[in-house]
Amino acid sequence: MVSKTAKRAMDLFDSGYNCAESVLLALSENFAQKSTIIPRVATGFGGGVGRSGSICGALSGAVMAIGLLEGCEMPEEKEKRTAVYKEVLRMVEDFEREFGSSHCGTLTGCNIRTEDGLKEYYAREVRKKVCPKFVGWCADYVVKGYAVV
Repeated sequence: MVSKTAKRAMDLFDSGYNCAESVLLALSENFAQKSTIIPRVATGFGGGVGRSGSICGALSGAVMAIGLLEGCEMPEEKEKRTAVYKEVLRMVEDFEREFGSSHCGTLTGCNIRTEDGLKEYYAREVRKKVCPKFVGWCADYVVKGYAVV
């Protein structure tokens, strides 16, 4: 079963937002962080950070959402920072167990750093056929872990 928030994240992704923007925006709508800055701060994380194929953008969006929910406001909040690191690491490990990797290039099977790899990404409709499951999983993960509706 997919949560309302996961469905919203997948709808946002389908509408044209990138993976990181979709996850962060859908989650932020549930915890009163409504602002145009939310998708903007996540934009560079799509395609595994600037189409580098690194860490999955959906996962990056979930990390940012956890930071908004639980992150530090003051530099001396070492225990809070440690708790967030622990939670994010657990999420990354769960994601990797579920999908075999946390790297966009591996997950999509495309080297989107190159023009040919990007053409392959679009030709195979990876955005439509592969990435939505990552977007939904990440949104659901935060929903379940933080009682976000």
